Amino acid sequence: MGKLQKDIKDYYNKVAPVYHIKHGVGFYGCEWAVKKYYAPLIEKFIKKGSKILEIGCGTGTYTPY
Repeated sequence: MGKLQKDIKDYYNKVAPVYHIKHGVGFYGCEWAVKKYYAPLIEKFIKKGSKILEIGCGTGTYTPY
């Protein structure tokens, strides 16, 4: 990994927790909604082990699903 990539990664690792609370699924219990509603839909329609491209994933909360 080059210096620029490391600097970018370090920056996003630093700001992600704040972004997650202010704008992401950590806002007003949305993480609960992801687990309750979105995860079952994703698991139903996307086979485990499938390769997908997630664009605009924010802090990556949906990535494990």
